[in-house]
Amino acid sequence: MSNLGLHSITILCTIVLSLNPLFGQDFFSPEIYANRISQPIYVDGSLDDEAWNEASTISDDFHDYWIEYGIVAPVKTTILVGYDDENLYFGFICHEKEMDKVRSLIPASIENYEIVDDDQIRIHLNTDIEKTESYAFWVNPDGFQVCFYNVEEKPGLWGYAEIIDLIWYAAAKKLDSCWTVEVKIPFQSLRFPSNKIEYWRINFTRKYPREYMNFYNWAPLVKGYSAYTFYGKLHINDKIVQPKKVELLPYVTGGVYIDTTGYSNKDFTGRAGISGKYYFDYNNIIDWTIIPDFSQIESDAPQIDLNTTFAFYYPEKRPFFLERKAFFETPISVFYSRALNDLLCGLKYTGSMKSFSIGYVGAYDRNTPWIVPFAERSAVIGSDKKSFSNIIRIKKRLSPDSHFGIISVNRNLFNGGHNHVAGLDGNVVFLTSNAISFQGLVSLTKEPDDTTLLGNIYDRYFENHTGAFDGEQFGGSAFVLQASHKSKILHLNAYYKGLSSDFRSDNGFIYYNDCEERYISMGLTAPLRRYLIESIILSLEAGEKRRYFGEHIGFERSAAISINLKNQIATQFSYSLNDRIYEMVDFHNIWTGAVSLSITSIKNINLGMSINYGRQVSFLADPYVLGYKFAPFVWSRFYYGRLSLKCTYHQYILWISDYNNQELNTSAIDLTCAFRFAKNIYMRTLLQYNSTSNTCCFYPLFSYEATPFTTFYLGVNQTLENSNDLKDLQNYKNISTKIFLKLQHEFRP
Repeated sequence: MSNLGLHSITILCTIVLSLNPLFGQDFFSPEIYANRISQPIYVDGSLDDEAWNEASTISDDFHDYWIEYGIVAPVKTTILVGYDDENLYFGFICHEKEMDKVRSLIPASIENYEIVDDDQIRIHLNTDIEKTESYAFWVNPDGFQVCFYNVEEKPGLWGYAEIIDLIWYAAAKKLDSCWTVEVKIPFQSLRFPSNKIEYWRINFTRKYPREYMNFYNWAPLVKGYSAYTFYGKLHINDKIVQPKKVELLPYVTGGVYIDTTGYSNKDFTGRAGISGKYYFDYNNIIDWTIIPDFSQIESDAPQIDLNTTFAFYYPEKRPFFLERKAFFETPISVFYSRALNDLLCGLKYTGSMKSFSIGYVGAYDRNTPWIVPFAERSAVIGSDKKSFSNIIRIKKRLSPDSHFGIISVNRNLFNGGHNHVAGLDGNVVFLTSNAISFQGLVSLTKEPDDTTLLGNIYDRYFENHTGAFDGEQFGGSAFVLQASHKSKILHLNAYYKGLSSDFRSDNGFIYYNDCEERYISMGLTAPLRRYLIESIILSLEAGEKRRYFGEHIGFERSAAISINLKNQIATQFSYSLNDRIYEMVDFHNIWTGAVSLSITSIKNINLGMSINYGRQVSFLADPYVLGYKFAPFVWSRFYYGRLSLKCTYHQYILWISDYNNQELNTSAIDLTCAFRFAKNIYMRTLLQYNSTSNTCCFYPLFSYEATPFTTFYLGVNQTLENSNDLKDLQNYKNISTKIFLKLQHEFRP
């Protein structure tokens, strides 16, 4: 090879390495050796317990590893670490230059994730060093706390974070030149493979929202690499006592339901049940429940569900399903826990054996629901049919961020009918910043023989089968293949997905089928911190839809630019253009332009809005026609001391050619007013209005929550209906009232 060729290769390698954030920089994993303390610490935020003198102390500079790479934090943070037989303790001294600029809000209700825009201390704790998974404990300067479980399937590419309920304790205090935090985490609340701990991986983050949203970390975070690459090591070098074997969670509820539409009938109700856990060790646990209480204290946020032919997704809120919920989730959602509706009893096992993670859910449902998918429509139906479901999930860990897995989801109706789904999935990482994930599934369905269940869509057909529940049996298949790349600035993603017309997962969230989708997307991130701009993100996407190994039915393309401005002001502009065939009609130039704006830097006020405008197919017309849509959304949050107000407003307007001759004009309002008497005691009033049903729901609630599982609730659910002038409050009539209470207490014998 010539000298010119060697010289060219040398220059090229230098350019490539210079784009790598590791090039020319020495990063290492810091270490902490935790000390055993002789007596428990009372968590009040003050750091004045004598036991803190026995703890390990770290006084180190935190650094910015995201925007201004490597810059030292302008304020100091001191960390204290200790442990005893049952708990892990952390203390923080967060020094400040100007205490009046510290941002800390009191959450409106149990939704402590509202502290997301506050000053914070975050503890990232990886208790199984063979996995790219971690707990994230957040605490703001008023001591409000929230816990997440983070899973990184591919470094910086794909993952998820779910809010989880754990028993852990945090408190904080504001002083003249700093704020302090104390955290106590019981070992019983964590999962880890052995009670003999050599070290766990750990990182600390100091969130510092001032002119810019700053994140300063104790351990290095390098773009394009796993967050765990340079996590610190928390050495305990001790054997933790075995967990308490049994936890019990009994509850009792009672109430009265008053129907005022007729003769003011009163229906008194009462219910008691129990749930529990059995610990084989810290990592293998059985959850069980008998006559569980799955009542929702927090109602679902209202959604506008007109001019759509598909089912809406609602998040899970029930405690039995929340722990390790994400472990059962796969790229194609074949297990949707809210499809298990009214349980008499349930059993769940989750655990690990060497490199295998295993999960099982068994449930007896007394009122079985369905989401029935078709190519252009889905139906949500309920029933009084009884069923038993089994869900099995197994994952084989190939490396910390690669796995191979299987899933089996089965539902059997007691009076005939079943649905079985089984499949393989996996995620493989290569060359640090690249990943391929896949899933393949087959299903076998035997419908119940009851044509009354599907109502007005019984006349739909697929393959050689009717759309009605008439006892037919058929099998289907589905697959997804995805490839991803993410470097410091560039993010590429491509996926190919298909579901046959006879693919069903009755315990999943499959709201359409008979399609193939091929998409490719690109994202560019440019951190600036100049010209009043913090960062710019550009996104491009294009894709094609086809019938399952059949004809072309649509082409989609979109572009979006997100601009994060100084003082926590964020805005986004997007445009999409689609061509699509619906009900054998070819629609062109279906487009939507959208703009959004949010402001979270004002000390006691958060504001946001979005506006969507464009062409939209009217599914209300027969046959379908192309019209126009206008959909504004506005939200705001106001905090004053212990009082907080939240409001969201949705509107959707649809017309064909004349705005004054509207096909649809519907809106939904959600207003919450809450007052915190103490950290764990609050009074909340929720008002929800939906113009589609002309109803207004009024939900006052008193709540005491000693822990996420020891709670007391007293509330009222009241529904008012208006069939005349919506603006005339006198026309609203009370149609039902429900008064309820709930008492629940967790025992760790």
